[in-house]
Amino acid sequence: MSGAGGSFSTPRDLASYPSDMRCVWEIRVAEGFLVFLTIQRLRLKDTFGCPDFIEVFDGRQRASLSKGRFCVGEVLTFRSSSNVLTLVFRSDAANTSAGFHTLYRAFPLDESEDSKESDSGRYPGRDLIGTLQCVLSR
Repeated sequence: MSGAGGSFSTPRDLASYPSDMRCVWEIRVAEGFLVFLTIQRLRLKDTFGCPDFIEVFDGRQRASLSKGRFCVGEVLTFRSSSNVLTLVFRSDAANTSAGFHTLYRAFPLDESEDSKESDSGRYPGRDLIGTLQCVLSR
């Protein structure tokens, strides 16, 4: 992932995602910037206990608190408190669903919550560094 923002989705976007998967997206922006993440579509298997879910971490997965686990919902938005935000996707071995689609972008640490919406294209020179690891859970 590179540039001031971008998007990602479950494997096989717009089709049923694979079963038994664990994917990790770590989004890292330049120091002095935060990550703004919008989950535009979230259609995971909606059964008791959310066996398929996404989990958002405010920082690196192993070193930060979870902002929650989700399997359904309208538009969800998250803002990191540092320059790193992590999203984990997990599917079990049973049936799957349509998946999710996510947008992300960087915005300056000192910029107010209101102004980031109107100035989203103002920082095209800042690089986003992201890592993706997607593996079968078996």
